[in-house]
Amino acid sequence: MNENAQKYQKFLDEHYKHLEDKIFLIIKDSNNAYNSNRFSEFIRLEYLLMEKMAALTQLNILKIHKLEENKEINLDEILNFIEKVKNQKFIDYEQLNYWRNIRNKVVHENFKVDKQMSDKAKLFFEDLHSNLKNISKD
Repeated sequence: MNENAQKYQKFLDEHYKHLEDKIFLIIKDSNNAYNSNRFSEFIRLEYLLMEKMAALTQLNILKIHKLEENKEINLDEILNFIEKVKNQKFIDYEQLNYWRNIRNKVVHENFKVDKQMSDKAKLFFEDLHSNLKNISKD
């Protein structure tokens, strides 16, 4: 392995560990928010968790496959890349956009989420997180 490849591998390993640590903290915070009825915060954290899990899955895939360009890409591009590489559709983009809009309202408009909406979000994100974990293991 040449020096550039070694540096790149070291970067991937360090970034991977950082993401794993961040995911662990977000899960803890998300569970606390849900259990203490802070449902708007729960939505914000679950969306953030999904973004971090998608990035972690992408890093797993990058160990085997390389993107055509070394550029920062958005969440939809990451998820599309994962689906393409794994030849598996695992996300409902309509639902993702719905929860992205709710998250945006929470962040930018101080939107309040009730328990019923939070429970729907919980089901969506748990399914998505589970899919990302399973894909990461492959």
